[in-house]
Amino acid sequence: MDFKALISSWQQRLRRRKGQPDVVDGSAAALALPSEDTVSGAMPFDGAHAEGSNSSVLDAAPADGVGPAQVCMIERRPYAFGIDWRFYGDGKELRQTLWAAHRSGLSHYILGDTQDLIGLMRGLSGTFKGRPQAAALQLAQSVSRGGMELFVFKIGPDLYSITGLQDSRPVLPFDHIGSRSEILTLAGQFQLQCVGQELRQAGNTGELEDEENLKLADAFSQPVERIGLKAVPNFRLILIGVGALLILGLIGGTTSWWLGKERAQAEQTRKQRERDPNVMYEKEVEAGMRAMGLPAQLQLNSWRETIKDIPESHAGWDLNKISCGADRCEAQWVRKFGNYQDFYLKPLPGLVAAADSQTADNPAQAGIQTVHKVNLPANPPAALARADLPPLRESMQLLASQLQDLALLPNGDVKVGQPALYPAVQGVNPQQVHKPVVQGKWSLSHELWTLGDLDFKGKGLSFQTLTIVRDEKTQEWMYLLTGSYHAKAKDF
Repeated sequence: MDFKALISSWQQRLRRRKGQPDVVDGSAAALALPSEDTVSGAMPFDGAHAEGSNSSVLDAAPADGVGPAQVCMIERRPYAFGIDWRFYGDGKELRQTLWAAHRSGLSHYILGDTQDLIGLMRGLSGTFKGRPQAAALQLAQSVSRGGMELFVFKIGPDLYSITGLQDSRPVLPFDHIGSRSEILTLAGQFQLQCVGQELRQAGNTGELEDEENLKLADAFSQPVERIGLKAVPNFRLILIGVGALLILGLIGGTTSWWLGKERAQAEQTRKQRERDPNVMYEKEVEAGMRAMGLPAQLQLNSWRETIKDIPESHAGWDLNKISCGADRCEAQWVRKFGNYQDFYLKPLPGLVAAADSQTADNPAQAGIQTVHKVNLPANPPAALARADLPPLRESMQLLASQLQDLALLPNGDVKVGQPALYPAVQGVNPQQVHKPVVQGKWSLSHELWTLGDLDFKGKGLSFQTLTIVRDEKTQEWMYLLTGSYHAKAKDF
């Protein structure tokens, strides 16, 4: 028996009963599940325009609140925007959603990789070799780091795209392509919705505040698996065809099995993505770049301004040690002959807090710890982008050369540690990552008189601590600087 012919015959009968014209061979592609490599329409994959078209964007009039996907070529691949994203609760609700989509004449759908997200659309008016990809899911799975995110790209002359994500899920209506003014208006609306929340903004336009530079090629050139659009299944046709062969009671199970397989594949994709070293790394790296702190020289200048006002002795108390972090310095004082009241009678410059102590029950053996504010630059430079870091070999050569010169002075000590992936991600090494940053520790110790002459201006250098103590043997004040160097482990 020719089941294909039988199904086609029943299909024609149904259409005649509804007063619809017969469907000729080759025109019913949207009534069955699509092949893996073709979605039908009027525009060829290479972007040649259909007759009368003057745009590379494929459009059609919306109906029933759900319009067509807007498809454009990015990095020689078709990406769809303007998808109607919805949540569903379980497999039953997913089946109901797809049944309703078919009854409403919607043509395509895509499942997200979170098992509860589906995108729907009404028609694609182009022909592409390979299915168009869902742009929002591409960004969610390739460059998203969670939280609130806004991606705006310039795709062509006065053709821009906007994608808003929350926890790597699309936010309506911020999945759209249009003119510059239209997209920037939408971007402003998204920003207003995110007031009071941390918002990551990325793209290639330079139009957004604190915009993270993200090239189209980095976001779209490597499509993620399983984000291609699929035709909404014609369940009525499937039921008629299978009904000729099976008991109707088995149909629901067959449909459930098929939808369950779809969800299982989406879940498998999600888990694979979560284990991808690049995905794991990209979730951490930008926060790591912001945590690098001030450039080394700016931090050192701020420390020098703070400690120059701290005397060696004060009201009968001797300075014993200074320990500085990014924004404060702590000074330890040992009693020589003064008392607590004498010490606080004339406050020290920059003093913000103090604590008193004594040895056991003997107030004559007492100490004081003071905390001094480090005045940081009012307008510190923005955190370095990964692309602006020097290559590893260049960074290490520059730093090591400077420390080698300082090592020629007596009573000094210099160290440079080996680099490791920064920020560290368990089980991931730089070789597995496309754009890895590495960090190494370094330190410098010498007599205090050399501190004022130090000059570190290499990119990617930072300081973590400054410690000043008196050497017990020589009675000279010594300092110890600890810091990090950051560099690109690969050329990107």
